[in-house]
Amino acid sequence: MNKRLIALVLAALMVLTAVPALAEEAASWLTDTTPVTLKVFYDRPVDASILADAWGNEPVSKVWIEETGVNIQWEYAPDDTHALINQRLAGEEYPDILICFTSYDQLQNLASHGIICKLNELEETAAPGFIERNMSQNTILAIRETFATMDIYGLITGSWKVEEMNNDENIGCMTGAMVLKSVYEAIGSPEATTMDAFLDMLREVKAAYPDIIPFQASRNPGKDSDGNPRCIYKLFGFFDIPASGYFYDEADGMYKKYMYSDNFYTLLEFVNTLYNEGLMDPTELTDSGAQMQQKLFNGRIFCNMNNDADNTDWFNDELAKAGIEDEWIFIDQPSINEEEGYTFDNLGTGVGTLCCVVFDNENSERSLQWLDYVMSQKPQLQINNGVYQLTWDFDENGVPTLYPEYEALSQTELKQLWGVNLYYFLRQQDILEVLKTKYGGTEKQTANIEHMAQYYKDYSFFNNQKAENYAADSEEIKIKANIREYWEPMILELITCAPEELPAKFEEAIAKIEELGQTTLNEHINDYFQNKTAVYEKYGADLDLSYLGL
Repeated sequence: MNKRLIALVLAALMVLTAVPALAEEAASWLTDTTPVTLKVFYDRPVDASILADAWGNEPVSKVWIEETGVNIQWEYAPDDTHALINQRLAGEEYPDILICFTSYDQLQNLASHGIICKLNELEETAAPGFIERNMSQNTILAIRETFATMDIYGLITGSWKVEEMNNDENIGCMTGAMVLKSVYEAIGSPEATTMDAFLDMLREVKAAYPDIIPFQASRNPGKDSDGNPRCIYKLFGFFDIPASGYFYDEADGMYKKYMYSDNFYTLLEFVNTLYNEGLMDPTELTDSGAQMQQKLFNGRIFCNMNNDADNTDWFNDELAKAGIEDEWIFIDQPSINEEEGYTFDNLGTGVGTLCCVVFDNENSERSLQWLDYVMSQKPQLQINNGVYQLTWDFDENGVPTLYPEYEALSQTELKQLWGVNLYYFLRQQDILEVLKTKYGGTEKQTANIEHMAQYYKDYSFFNNQKAENYAADSEEIKIKANIREYWEPMILELITCAPEELPAKFEEAIAKIEELGQTTLNEHINDYFQNKTAVYEKYGADLDLSYLGL
């Protein structure tokens, strides 16, 4: 480990042990520690038996409650459709804090009607210095752009600070296809770096192992903002499409939506083949997260097409728990780009995809103070590792490491009984998380991480950009909604139709979305990317944008 990392870890240890003394002087969360219950809505599907039942019973949340006086009443979405939170908002049943994707289309509406707080104003009385402590230049710029204002309406989580973005210890790519090792070796460990070879490998698995499902796109269900299922948008990277879904069309010099890319049609052909040849379970299109994970954890899936390498300890624990003597490995990745190969960017602009917004009510100040507490060093360490000197300690290299008796537990047991990584959606991607994922896992997980690191390519020009950040009352947002209403069932038809029907159906689909106004949206997208520097300068006039080369 280099000297800089050791210094950072030692500094973190000093902060960890010094937090109580510092808190007495300045910590916002000590302003008021009288008991209060905050309603927090997490707009993602989670395992209810863990999050709801574990809170207040496992050690991490007990420490948080004791130190802040804040209890949490959790509510979470059953799926990725936003249906439940939309129902709550329509009935004016507002939570105190909403944790959601920054792309959630109701956010601007909540802000424009004064339903959520401007954090730059709320911090003045509730938590002076909150934004400076918890948001870097990149996240301030992103949240301003999200809400199209210089005010700051949300705290983005899962982010890297600007000063850490160029740290070569950060893992640029972790996401790709993983396979069951025993099955892969049994079929001869074939090289499958082209999409044709990859399909042939799946066919071989189907023939040799009829009880195993060759392919599953992800471990959870859900749809993107256009209505695509995960077996579509989670495969973008393998077909040389940026994860954001935008690309540059050299033929006419315009930036456009992914469906105009020849590579996207090839992706459709690939998924259509998977469906028609029985290489994917047709129920993947309707399964719940629990059902999808059960197949993965019970060894019924050969290839999970989209997962992060730092999840393999968890997945291997689940296999062992189910009595499966096997492990997940990351093979040489397939790609439609036969010259450059597979590439992916987990860092992007260093800005996470989730944000926390605070509702304007009698609990606003306590809500911001609680977020201020959770983002401080001690709770961030606890999110990753549990309670210091209960479940973990620093090893001789300064790496946060679980005690052996806890390393032996499954990831589910660690979450449910000890709070380890249970509140991952509140985590910031600081240097300690790098240490945990790269150095704190097993040798097998570390090998997977190092294998995937080779595939990093900087896609920050496209990723985490707000190219379709339309105002709530704009004509564009209406067009987008109408296109989604058409596209969501149509994409399922494209996946499940007979192969010979696909060309005509796809041509029909493109003609229909153009009739609905996609050309107008493409003009907006092109204008955004052609003038991106002006957008940055507009919302970052008071920021140091040197990290963007400005």
